[in-house]
Amino acid sequence: MNNNGTFDSSKSDFSIPDTLWSATLLDMLVDALRYEYTDEKVRPLVNGLFYKQFSSRYIFARIRAELGDAACERLKAILVGT
Repeated sequence: MNNNGTFDSSKSDFSIPDTLWSATLLDMLVDALRYEYTDEKVRPLVNGLFYKQFSSRYIFARIRAELGDAACERLKAILVGT
């Protein structure tokens, strides 16, 4: 929506929800690893992030920062098993 209250169809209104959904996926992955969800529940979250073009380096950095090395090792094992 423009400042004058009209809608500008040339701008994508999918950018904000896409960004929010991507961040939500990452938060869901962190929680899934934190609460030791099964590999079958973790794998689709990782695949969704890869689909959204998140780099594995970024994903592992975030997991390491929030959960430590053990969670990164588990995630590596899940990905190798895919």
